[in-house]
Amino acid sequence: AVQAAWERMRHADPALGLSQTQILAVLQGLQRLNLQTVKSLQIAIAQAPAGLLQQMLQRHLHAFEAASAELVHEFALPTQDRSDRLFPASLLRGWESIKSVMAPQSNEAVLDASEDAERMLLMAYRAALREGLPEAARVILLRQAMAVQRGIEALHWLRS
Repeated sequence: AVQAAWERMRHADPALGLSQTQILAVLQGLQRLNLQTVKSLQIAIAQAPAGLLQQMLQRHLHAFEAASAELVHEFALPTQDRSDRLFPASLLRGWESIKSVMAPQSNEAVLDASEDAERMLLMAYRAALREGLPEAARVILLRQAMAVQRGIEALHWLRS
């Protein structure tokens, strides 16, 4: 009975206005943005000096990886993004890696880039939460959005 109730909560209610396909599109978008934020943080970690900043960015990176994995697991999202196989996407990732090695950044620049990436992710979560999602999805996304907000606040604390 509990499993059946959970499955009903996970799936769209027609009265909410979003089809199952639309809900999956919203969740896949968040999952991809979590992974893009992970990539941004990997670049920031490579640029950050060893210490508290690097440790904090590592924690954030692991949190976004876990959030992405949770979305994949809870909602049976595909794990491989088709855009990862495209040459321009591979070229862009390579260029970003080269830039991170060649151009050392100040702590302030690393914090700015990390905060920008996390703010974009938070805006995406807030937009998704305004959609007509099933309650089970809303609970998960709200918890993840609150974690992103706490991460941004931690970056502000580190600045001061």
